[in-house]
Amino acid sequence: MPIKKRSGPLTPDFFGHIKKGTSERKNENMNGWKNFETWACYNWLTAEEETGRRWERAAAQALEENGGDKEAAAAALADQIKEAQEINAPDLEPGLYKELIEYGLQQIDYREVAGAFLED
Repeated sequence: MPIKKRSGPLTPDFFGHIKKGTSERKNENMNGWKNFETWACYNWLTAEEETGRRWERAAAQALEENGGDKEAAAAALADQIKEAQEINAPDLEPGLYKELIEYGLQQIDYREVAGAFLED
């Protein structure tokens, strides 16, 4: 299955979705994704071909282990992706940056990311 290519730089489209003078986001999807965090997660997981291929292999394995059931495979793969992101998150002292990183990771729809790797 081919890896989706990035749709341009990581941030300019996001900033186009911010209302002027506020930090409130409009109710618009991010290039078809649920939110910026989900879109950014998938983009970074596919930014390097080797990393993208790793997650494609994990998707194929999850599909095989779940008897071809895409929903079950997506749930299993989502758990793997989430765990990998949590393990790789920097170990920060309590404070603003730690809270922002934790919040961002909580906003990711890992099932949506997993589903992208399971698409035909």
